[in-house]
Amino acid sequence: MKWTRLFALFAIGCAVAPRTPPHGTRTVGHGGMGPDHDMPMNTLRAVSAGLASGRNGVEVDVQMTSDGILVCYHAQDLSELTNCTGLVNAHTWAEIEPCAYSEGERRSLVSPLDSVLFMVGKSGREVLILDCKLFAHGDWQAYLDRFAMALSFNKTHFGRIPELNVECQVTEFLDRVKHLSSDKRVFLYATEPESGSATAMAKGYDGITISNDLITAAQVEQAQDVGLQVALFGIDAFFNPPPSKNNGPAAP
Repeated sequence: MKWTRLFALFAIGCAVAPRTPPHGTRTVGHGGMGPDHDMPMNTLRAVSAGLASGRNGVEVDVQMTSDGILVCYHAQDLSELTNCTGLVNAHTWAEIEPCAYSEGERRSLVSPLDSVLFMVGKSGREVLILDCKLFAHGDWQAYLDRFAMALSFNKTHFGRIPELNVECQVTEFLDRVKHLSSDKRVFLYATEPESGSATAMAKGYDGITISNDLITAAQVEQAQDVGLQVALFGIDAFFNPPPSKNNGPAAP
């Protein structure tokens, strides 16, 4: 039987440490330091602070430029968070590189994923989660192919990244990633625990990602009993997620 783990994506933005998570749970900084921190999510400053906070790793949102460069950005349009406009996928990296978040007197730029990968690789943390946002500017199928191919990099090139997970709501995309990237774990971003777990099992994915508000402790254990890992988001830094059931390795 597989190791089963529970990931908790914390909105970490407080100086006081949260209560100790249940055994078998790994805590991951959402976008680095969470949505309520003064550092914009997905920026290098936020990721660096999240890695230094003592969590097991970080999660970042990933999109693809028109010339196939992966960048860390959450919203559909650049105008929602930066001084640029339009879809990430409608611009080249050279056009996006100067795009800056507004942050008082300090500015953070949109970061390429490569920079985050090197940062995590040097940190010695256990896990990096890539939440892939699919906002296509052109042909949908060609976009999925190019995005999945861009994720097929060798993670060892960036140093020590023991576990790299890719999550998305679109199974067409996850199927491509699973086929091209055997060194990465694939998680279905689910909106309902039982159907999400059933789909993940049928597709041979490694786990599901779901809001903490949409799943019970019993449903977490049900998913783990069939060999799936569970990643929870929407967890306050001072709240313990449902307990994880750690089945351990198979007996020899």
